[in-house]
Parts: sequence; C-alpha cells; structure tokens
Amino acid sequence: MKNKFHWGKALGVVIGLYLTGMIIFLIFSINRDVNLVSDDYYPKELNYQKTIEQKQNAQRLQKILPLDLKNDSVLIALPDEFVPDSVKGMVVFYRPSSSKLDIKHKIKLNDRGVFSASTKKMESGKYQIQLSCVHQGTSYYWEQDLYIE
Repeated sequence: MKNKFHWGKALGVVIGLYLTGMIIFLIFSINRDVNLVSDDYYPKELNYQKTIEQKQNAQRLQKILPLDLKNDSVLIALPDEFVPDSVKGMVVFYRPSSSKLDIKHKIKLNDRGVFSASTKKMESGKYQIQLSCVHQGTSYYWEQDLYIE
C-alpha cells in the first residue's frame, strides 16, 4: 500500500502552519513596547480648540521665538512685551519617538525675558518645543523643532 498525500492531510498541515504563525505573531505583539503620542491623548484632543486659540494669540504677536543652543543649554527668548515676573506656563520638550524622553519645565524667565533649560539629560535626536504660557490674562502657545546632536 502506497502512502498517498491526501487532501485531508494537506488541510491539516495548512491549518497547523496558520495556527503556528498566529501564535508567533501573538507572542511578538505582546512583547512589543507600545509608545503612544501621549498617555492622555483623548482629553488633550477634546481641548485642542484652546490650543488653536492660543496659537492664534501667538501669531498676533508676529514673532517666532528665537532659539539658541549655548553651553549645553537651550535659550528661548519670549517677546519683549512679556514682563518676566508675570509670565506663567510650561515648556515641554516633546520627543516624538518616545514619550519616556519627554521633559517638562515650568517657565522661569531671567530679567531679560529668556528661558533657559539644560540639554545634558536630553538624548540626541529631534524634540519639539511646546511652550504654553499666560501673560496678562491671555494664553499663548508656540511649537518649534529642536535637534540635539
């Protein structure tokens, strides 16, 4: 009696290979690290209209914030109209590739209206500076890219 390869055996082999592939894919998927843009992206999306209004307020000033990298520090000069003691807000160094590398600072300006932050703890790569602040009751928001080498 010859041992023929029957269609039932072929079906069993195909189903077995399919299940093996699915199990390998499942194990691979479980072991992957998932980096969301931010952990609380849904509430941020609901409040995005406020960000749009803050960007419009910043555009009315007709000034792009000058960035300067000096001595392992990034310097951000706010507009001259801003009185250093009356500015409240936050600067976020947002890292698109990993939320674990995001850095947040409260705004503290020197007497010339310049914010300074150290870049020593930043890994090389692209960051997006997200500066949001309130000055004399008006909210402002700027975004600008920064590349650390």
